[in-house]
Amino acid sequence: MKATPARAGAGGRRPAARTRQGGGGLWLFLILAVPVSLVVLPTAIVVAVGLVPTLVAYIVDYDPAKTKAMTVGAVNLCGITPFAVELWTTSHTVAGALAVVLDPFAWLVMYGAAGAGWLFYAVFPALVANVEALRAEARIMLLEGRAKRMIEEWGPEVKRNDE
Repeated sequence: MKATPARAGAGGRRPAARTRQGGGGLWLFLILAVPVSLVVLPTAIVVAVGLVPTLVAYIVDYDPAKTKAMTVGAVNLCGITPFAVELWTTSHTVAGALAVVLDPFAWLVMYGAAGAGWLFYAVFPALVANVEALRAEARIMLLEGRAKRMIEEWGPEVKRNDE
């Protein structure tokens, strides 16, 4: 017996198939991250406190690619790294992690790095756009100069008619 085709909705179109939205990656992360963070609890404490600006950037970033969160997160991780390395080389204990977390200089460096990430995200796209516009203008001037020389060499017949 053949399966009957799905009934068409209004207008003769089939209803859109439902797709499952994310969620699987979060569960995988939690299944892996929770046991690992218990093993390296002091490092997890420092990283969790230090990555708060990245979490905020992730929440406020509506871009599906999450470019703001990636930019802030990358620079934020750079700010956390010296304190994580110090923790690993001196005293990898919860007391050592609390000493890092309670140090105002550590907060300044970690959150200052995140602030630099926000600044990068705000400034660099406009800077790159301006540089590309300047390059495009220079290219236009170069091509216009070449066109002028071609007209001088070959005559006005090589000029387009729509000008």
